[in-house]
Amino acid sequence: MKGSYHSITYTFLATLFLWILFSSYNAGLGTDQFRLYSLFNTIFALISWAVSSFGMSYLYNGGKLYTDHILNSTLASGIMVGSCW
Repeated sequence: MKGSYHSITYTFLATLFLWILFSSYNAGLGTDQFRLYSLFNTIFALISWAVSSFGMSYLYNGGKLYTDHILNSTLASGIMVGSCW
């Protein structure tokens, strides 16, 4: 599964946007007491999904990492974290 250059670039930009802005978006929705908790919860959820997507891409492809798998799974995890709020 190999994407085109433009699709990989757009997916990378969306993933970068997700990592930079999504945690502050989730933290802004909470009250003062839970803003820090929601910020760390979002960051830890994204980190755990990124680590697991690296591992699954490595195991699934026989020791190779594919950018498409990692970027798409990270975007899917961000959508999943956002839908839980």
